[in-house]
Amino acid sequence: MVTVMTSTEHSSRSFRETALQVAADANGGYIDRKIVQIVNAALDACEEHYAIREKDETAVAQLSELTFAVQHNPNCPSPWLVRLPGSSGAIDMKPYGDGIGLVRNQTSDILGFGKTFEDAAKSALARKAERSISSNADGSKP
Repeated sequence: MVTVMTSTEHSSRSFRETALQVAADANGGYIDRKIVQIVNAALDACEEHYAIREKDETAVAQLSELTFAVQHNPNCPSPWLVRLPGSSGAIDMKPYGDGIGLVRNQTSDILGFGKTFEDAAKSALARKAERSISSNADGSKP
């Protein structure tokens, strides 16, 4: 049986082996099942944290290649707003509707709201993709 590992899997495995060796060295050369569980749980938490962080950076990296505007209101439940150019091809910064009909939507911008800048960026990019797909289905340009 041949096992093929990607470079990420290989580096993750050798990082785990190194961490377990350090734990054993710190414990006088002895390592038991409990220490292995603790080290593995800590490494799993770190990998999960960095995987989430990489995804967030990907959204920001995608956004950095586009024209966008950012607004922040600390008094709002979703304080971050990212605006992308809408159908007009430019960011118009016009007021957006409140969703209940009290304020009329006047903007053609693509809006993304979020508790963090990254969340707002992801939301705006997702809406841009949705709008592009729906406009392509209609036969019009995105």
